[in-house]
Amino acid sequence: MYKRITIFILGLVLLSNMLGVGLAAAADGEDPTIMGTLGPIATQAGYSEDTQEMSVFIIVANVLSILFTTLGVIFMLIVLYAGFRWMTAGGNEEKVTEAKKLLINATIGLAIVLLALSITYFVGGALGPAIGEEYNPAQGFF
Repeated sequence: MYKRITIFILGLVLLSNMLGVGLAAAADGEDPTIMGTLGPIATQAGYSEDTQEMSVFIIVANVLSILFTTLGVIFMLIVLYAGFRWMTAGGNEEKVTEAKKLLINATIGLAIVLLALSITYFVGGALGPAIGEEYNPAQGFF
């Protein structure tokens, strides 16, 4: 019970701090939205605040990049889980066999994801100049 109360109070303190920053910015006459706060920082860093110029090619590329990254993380977690099951099998051959199968399937899945990623980079590199989009595989799609 004490732990729940502590977490609740900590959450209230953090929430009040976040709201206080927004209210203080609004009181100063500044834009309290996320673009009003991060816009000047993005401009100083050399990024454009204009988000209307994103083409369908860039949006699809960003979605695919996020998808492949997520799948890579999932497969790595499966590999870690399979290794943990193998190590904690305690000599039980059935559990070791299951862990090996899981490890092999995760490796095959990771190979498929990496192959799809390389095909995507190849197609993006070939299609980008054809439709007038800037594409640099070293920087990724972002």
